[in-house]
Amino acid sequence: MCTDHTDAPAGSEYATIYLAFELSKAKWQLGIMMPGAEKMSRYRIDGGDMAALSGVLSRARAKAEQLGKPVRVLSCYEAGLDGHWLHRWLTTNGIVNYEIDASSIEVSRRARRAKTDRIDLAQLMRAFLAYQRGEVGVCSMVRVPTPEDEDRKRRTRERERLLKERTRAQQPDQGTAAWSGHPRRHAVEAELSVGSRADAHRRRACPAAAFERRDPPRA
Repeated sequence: MCTDHTDAPAGSEYATIYLAFELSKAKWQLGIMMPGAEKMSRYRIDGGDMAALSGVLSRARAKAEQLGKPVRVLSCYEAGLDGHWLHRWLTTNGIVNYEIDASSIEVSRRARRAKTDRIDLAQLMRAFLAYQRGEVGVCSMVRVPTPEDEDRKRRTRERERLLKERTRAQQPDQGTAAWSGHPRRHAVEAELSVGSRADAHRRRACPAAAFERRDPPRA
């Protein structure tokens, strides 16, 4: 565990814990701002280890309860392609969660700087705290769909994928398709047909002609 300086919103009737996630498949980085703290504490757990996450949250809540106020936990993470299952897990466990649109956070992607979890997590926490203070334009939140809406979107995407695969399977060979639309196709095919019929008639009239050797004319 390590800490970072940041600026939390002013206190209220709640003892508020602020939690930011930096998610990856292998490891999750957790940044926690305790009530009245000036630094963000950092924790690392295995990705998807909900027992470890529950332990970190339980210890943070127990510490915040010592202030004698109702405890609430506000959390955030960047919205991704893994669905919204973590949001629903947090909500079920009494946490107010926000999914942040990553493209809305002001950060220079072109600047040459170290790309580390520490920098990203601190940036995410700063944006989240500024949003909670009511600052305008610091970041945008993603609307989390209901499970029914998410399932409907998943079925729609799957149907679109299957339609694309069927369309690709039904498309003819490009060379065949290009020749079928060629303006000279019918004329050339007719010429080949006439030539083939004439050659076949000559072979029937004189079978030996098909095999005779024709020497080139002498000068």
